[in-house]
Amino acid sequence: NSLTFSQNNVTNIFNITNSDSVMLSSNTLATNYFTTSTSSTIDSNTLNIFNITDFSSGTINNNEVDSANGISFYLQNVDSCTISNNDVQSTSGAFYLNESDSNTIYTNWVKDNTFGLNLTSTSTGNTIYDNYFENTVTNVHDDIGNTWYTTYACGTPNIVGGPCIGGNF
Repeated sequence: NSLTFSQNNVTNIFNITNSDSVMLSSNTLATNYFTTSTSSTIDSNTLNIFNITDFSSGTINNNEVDSANGISFYLQNVDSCTISNNDVQSTSGAFYLNESDSNTIYTNWVKDNTFGLNLTSTSTGNTIYDNYFENTVTNVHDDIGNTWYTTYACGTPNIVGGPCIGGNF
């Protein structure tokens, strides 16, 4: 299965199920459900609430969420994905990962949410670096088994404009 969904405005519930290699880009989407997919891309969308379940080897990049009442990215059994360059502000919660392993989470701007990033005890082996967290109640919560840095490297600016990448802000 392959699907490209681009440049749409969906104001009601949007649901994708049992589809691989989906390209979801440049849309404005309200409440979304993405279930059972491999090698799909969620890129450059304006979102509100996104529930992603049984998703692997995909990318969640360059999305924007502002003023959502709920958890913006609820990730359940999301494995081996890249989650980067997302801007999530003024929501009840930015990212919630449950039973989600081996993801790389970097260069996300997570500000003015009730909580920024919550990794449950069943989410392990994730690498989290070069993110900006400034939230009202909890910036990050990690029960166990995740890495909060990458190899220290200079030459590429970090998320706040400094000369080196390594940890989080």
